[in-house]
Amino acid sequence: MFFKLKEMANFLSAAIFMLMIIVSTNTGMVCEGAQRCDKSTGKLCNGGDDQCTSYCKTNYANMEVGCASALILSDLLESSSSNQPWVFPGIPCTRGVQLEGSRKHGGRSEKYELGRQPANTKLSSNKTVRRVRVRGGNVKWRALRLDTGNFSWGSEAVTRKTRILDVVYNASNNELVRTQTLVKGAIIQVDAAPFKQWYLQHYGVEIGRKKKTAAAKKDVEETEAAAAEEAKKSNHVKRKIEKRQEERKIDGHIEEQFGGGRLLAAISSRPGQCGRADGYILEGKELEFYMKKLQRKKGKGAGGA
Repeated sequence: MFFKLKEMANFLSAAIFMLMIIVSTNTGMVCEGAQRCDKSTGKLCNGGDDQCTSYCKTNYANMEVGCASALILSDLLESSSSNQPWVFPGIPCTRGVQLEGSRKHGGRSEKYELGRQPANTKLSSNKTVRRVRVRGGNVKWRALRLDTGNFSWGSEAVTRKTRILDVVYNASNNELVRTQTLVKGAIIQVDAAPFKQWYLQHYGVEIGRKKKTAAAKKDVEETEAAAAEEAKKSNHVKRKIEKRQEERKIDGHIEEQFGGGRLLAAISSRPGQCGRADGYILEGKELEFYMKKLQRKKGKGAGGA
């Protein structure tokens, strides 16, 4: 009974105080200029009594307030239930809104917080891409199985669609290599045939050919002569190809890979978001780096066996 009377007295005193505030507002007894609570110290930037500053530190660290801090009737009731000293500050000069960082979460799941199952796109000839409706009515394309993609050869400024043959390295997790999972940043092997054909057409040079014996060379020369007769070129095209060959340069590591029919490439798209596994051919320092990684990995595997 005593506690109920105490709560009623607290409520009445709060109501009286609110009326006093309204009267002071009508008579112009409101402070001018907004003050901000300093979160680090818990004090008002432009001063204030100690009681207000302590309340500012505990409850209104991220709100723009007037002479002390904004105080709502519900806050008074909460402070009475938690046995905290009441604070009776002035009316706020500006309407302060509590920031998102200090907002108490309701405990329920929000729509914008949801997460979906990972795509875990696998390397498979049975291409499967799903349409996913997402927030705002937008659409994502969830690739579940892929085996082709557009890959760019940067130094030659050419892009071709080619088959993905194997996943050989992933910096984040070896399990993604074992399960042949296509993700952004994965190092893969792609078919070199489309780039080999383009190189022959553009420069008139067939790269990646293995060295053969004299008899084999004679047979190859005969077949080349027959092919040259079939595909006759004009003098203009010949001059153009000769001009291109003057400036032709190719990395030794890439030429070596053309001999095996496979090129190392990196996936730069996100198959689980756009439904495609596109990327670029590895060259230069990046190619050397990943070749060393793969050799080290093979050495470890041989040592373990």
